[in-house]
Amino acid sequence: MNIFARRSSKYVSLLILFCVAIVAVAWRYACVPWTDDLQYMRLPGEDVRFWYSEGDFIKDFGDACRAIYYHHIKITSRLPNYIQCLVNLLPKLVVDISHGLMVGLLVLITAYSIAGRRMLKLTHIVGMSALALWTMLPWYDNMASSDFMLNYVWVSVFILIFFQIFLKRNFISSKYQWIQWPIVLIIGMSHEGFTFAMIAACLSILVIDKTDRRRRFRLICTLAVGALFCFMTPGIFSRLQSQVVEQSNGSLLSIIKESILQLESVWM
Repeated sequence: MNIFARRSSKYVSLLILFCVAIVAVAWRYACVPWTDDLQYMRLPGEDVRFWYSEGDFIKDFGDACRAIYYHHIKITSRLPNYIQCLVNLLPKLVVDISHGLMVGLLVLITAYSIAGRRMLKLTHIVGMSALALWTMLPWYDNMASSDFMLNYVWVSVFILIFFQIFLKRNFISSKYQWIQWPIVLIIGMSHEGFTFAMIAACLSILVIDKTDRRRRFRLICTLAVGALFCFMTPGIFSRLQSQVVEQSNGSLLSIIKESILQLESVWM
């Protein structure tokens, strides 16, 4: 009876994950390009106002590469935004299925973070993880955007994977331990706002828990290198400068105030 109950729980959990992914794919398929998608469909340039959706549409791989270059030096250096430039070249259904599967994976890794390998046997954990996902994230507007999905849903999956790598030495088998370093570097390059908060959390863990400190410290350093690549780039400073100049009245106090406020908008 216990074996039957465990198997039933596993099948129910898999059904929940399947339904979450299917609903997410259908929901994405019903969406049109929204918010930042409208800007990332176009080529930024020297004399183009990017945030007003000016510029030519991205039509081929060469255009996408030029867009990535201009984003790096003028707008932002987040890896998901680079990927969004390339996403424009893919069929909509492929993009929607990818986003939907990643939503299902986010529920799965959330449940794993709570319950470990027993997650599928604990249907209530999977169910609550799915419920939390649909009720806590702002699906009502901005998550209709492919770019927002890349910046927040995809990045959230990799953040949870990072904490599994950070907390559990054997999360990746010894044969493939090397792969954790490029994964962590990519996570650092994905969202500087998340990454700096992650570094603070990891340093706190390092102070409290003395286990495996050397490896964990190296992971934090790798994460920091990715974050610095993301933040210390011409695009971030160019964007900050233009927004601060536009919003401030020219006084030193106003410039300092707007610099702080604009940092928040850049990190979101």
